[in-house]
Amino acid sequence: MKTEIKVEGLEELQRRFTDPALLHDPLQALLKEAETMGRRQAESAIDGGTGIAVRSIGGEVMETSARIYSAMPRARAVSIEKGRPPGESMSSLVPQLTRWGKSVGHPLPGREIAQEVQATGTRGKRFLRAAKDMIKQNMPGMVAKMARNIEAKWGRG
Repeated sequence: MKTEIKVEGLEELQRRFTDPALLHDPLQALLKEAETMGRRQAESAIDGGTGIAVRSIGGEVMETSARIYSAMPRARAVSIEKGRPPGESMSSLVPQLTRWGKSVGHPLPGREIAQEVQATGTRGKRFLRAAKDMIKQNMPGMVAKMARNIEAKWGRG
């Protein structure tokens, strides 16, 4: 004798699991929250730099990812992020530090600033690292919030 079990609602369950809207909005909310949090942290960590450095920080949210970035030229962003070691070449320091000195109204000429940096180096601001660390630290809470949003959508489905 064969026992047959009929499961009702399987089609509805399958439809709900494959509905892109179930995850899309909660995922976009998580990514936007992460982007905003990271961008604000990067701006805060670079504070004290030139206004142009702070304004260069941006962020964007795509379908399944978000990123925080600096629109400054790479060499400048890296020197702010990581700092400069003592002994760096004057030929690379003078032009950048002359521009920086003028933009912040530094009283010393670029060459003197460069000599000081060459002698002592500079400490990095780690503004992009700070953004990454902040997001990483808050990710469990953001994922829990996303799960609650999905659960609420499921109940309305």
